Amino acid sequence: MVTSLVDIFQVEAKAMLEGLKLAWEQGFQQVEV
Repeated sequence: MVTSLVDIFQVEAKAMLEGLKLAWEQGFQQVEV
């Protein structure tokens, strides 16, 4: 299986977005990345 750099970036970006959504739902409005 060949994994490109773009695929890795997309997975990391999606994980970051999900984490930010979770933090927002928990009441955090400022998150340092």
